[in-house]
Amino acid sequence: MSYWTDAELERFGFFLLDGAKSPGTIVGFNINGVVLNYDSTQGFGLSGEFLRFTGLGLAEIGFIVRLVDAEDRAAEDRAEWQRATAPPPQGRPDRIRTVQHPVIDRIPATTNRWYLQAVPTPIPATNEGGGVTVEYSFKNNRKPIPQVGKPAPPKNAQKPKEMSWDDQLLEGMGILLTGAIAADKNGIPPAMTGIRNAFNRVTRR
Repeated sequence: MSYWTDAELERFGFFLLDGAKSPGTIVGFNINGVVLNYDSTQGFGLSGEFLRFTGLGLAEIGFIVRLVDAEDRAAEDRAEWQRATAPPPQGRPDRIRTVQHPVIDRIPATTNRWYLQAVPTPIPATNEGGGVTVEYSFKNNRKPIPQVGKPAPPKNAQKPKEMSWDDQLLEGMGILLTGAIAADKNGIPPAMTGIRNAFNRVTRR
């Protein structure tokens, strides 16, 4: 028994674009399903980081259609199909198009609202039978889904206290004094004496 129903198989060789039937016969698909988007977040009180789910991406689908004879060419050239596949005017956003096919019905988290991604271009077929192949590629459209942002710091979180210039100087001199003591233990008295004198002058300000 086939995965697809009889009704779906009857519609498998073509797709509907704004109600217009595609010319030729579908011979392949390029599908990028709905991507799960994540944001890398630093762990609180932990080493490393973890992933936070931020929302769903948009599915993409391409129908690869083969046209082999004069009848297929006439179907491709008909005014109804040319209007359905026409790109938007220069400088204007593309209109939302309705695309229908059994494969789309089985892709989760999608709508029947799509944008045309590229101007369909016939490519001469090199296999037996000749003709051309054309890919009609679309990107799904749906209303924005609220995304989860990065966690905000707690409202009662204390901001780090800003140190005055004097405090910063004292802290720096203290670090130098600690290093000087270590140097003195290693037999370098001049380093200890000079830094201790500078530290004493600062603390007497």
